Amino acid sequence: MRVDRAGTIVIGGDSRKSTGILKDIFKNILISAGVNIIDVGMAPTPTIQFLTKRFEADCGIAVTASHNPAEWNGWKLIRSDGLFFYPNEMEEWLAMWRNAKPKQSESEGTMVLRSDAQLWHVERVLECVSVAAVRARRFKVVVDSCNGAGSHLLPRLLWALGCEVIPIANDPTQPFPRNPEPLPENLSALSQAVKDAGADIGLAQDADADRLAIVNEMGEPIGEEWTLALAVKYVLEQNADVIDKKVVINLSTSQSTESIAKDLGSEVIRTPVGEINVSKTMREIGALIGGEGNGGVIYPKIGYGRDSLTAASLVLALLAVTGKSLGEVLKTLPTFYGFKKKISVTSTDEAALLLKRAEENLLNLGAQNIDHRDGIRADLPGGWVHIRGSNTETVVRIIGEEKGGNGQLEKTMENIFSPS
Repeated sequence: MRVDRAGTIVIGGDSRKSTGILKDIFKNILISAGVNIIDVGMAPTPTIQFLTKRFEADCGIAVTASHNPAEWNGWKLIRSDGLFFYPNEMEEWLAMWRNAKPKQSESEGTMVLRSDAQLWHVERVLECVSVAAVRARRFKVVVDSCNGAGSHLLPRLLWALGCEVIPIANDPTQPFPRNPEPLPENLSALSQAVKDAGADIGLAQDADADRLAIVNEMGEPIGEEWTLALAVKYVLEQNADVIDKKVVINLSTSQSTESIAKDLGSEVIRTPVGEINVSKTMREIGALIGGEGNGGVIYPKIGYGRDSLTAASLVLALLAVTGKSLGEVLKTLPTFYGFKKKISVTSTDEAALLLKRAEENLLNLGAQNIDHRDGIRADLPGGWVHIRGSNTETVVRIIGEEKGGNGQLEKTMENIFSPS
């Protein structure tokens, strides 16, 4: 997996102004080192993952800052099998570049542009859903791609599924019109467009199109947790005859997804937060489907990355085979009421102290099934809570859900870090 040994690398990225600059830097360095480049253009991260495997490349690079604001940028490194680099491989890669000395190959590598190959991803998605059923429903769909990497490809997929597509924010030459993270508070334009058009559903992507959030036919954001829950329901129902069904989700994912999966005869395995933790476990145990509750659906038939195109097709297929509206489907599913909080900290030592206090207080509250793999996750009377230090910010996060929805568990969490 080491880049300095790679013969061919697939590269693509999102629509940020700085993405082209970073791509050029990567390409110039790698070509001068004798590496052959396949540039797939502006493309969703899951598409770059799919094509890295499809081209049988040695690795891939997605230049993106994902759901972060436009002034951010970075890159995601992809293994030859389409998964992101494992943590130990990332450490090896970083160490290699820290210690690398400028080196030019005796012969330069080559570079080809293959943006046309993005349609292979669409074709594969269409092979994995009930296309005829979706086409028969003739859904009217509003799509908010945030002028990001999915601006062109998701509408192409929906047209192939027979949908009437009303795109908003689908011009990647323009700045992001909203915060790229597809949270309910960022989807007001999509909500209004759904109501104005009398659409069946609204679909929102983040900037690199690996996450999908949904707005129902009333113009109401349903919360990104439901994206995975609905996709899991469709896949498990389509595989009802499979005896050993497994679904993999992370420790913070909604209990609704777990309840749906168990009701449909599937074993549910939870992992620490982080897409690679879910993907790696899914491949190891042969899971049918999995993902994260941030709108990230991972479907192995298509790839081992969070994929908004896959998520959209699975949700529409579910609505098609049931013959119901989104609102009608949701009324039949188990609902848990979630909350998320974060507490700023100044150091990892302070975070560790808060976690220790939290566990003491959780035990006093009757916590059971305590999981220490990623902070603390515990079941409590009426709900559950997951408390963990962030990997990207100097905060401790509190994520939880309760069945009743009266806010009692959330209120209890206000004092969870108090000395016991």
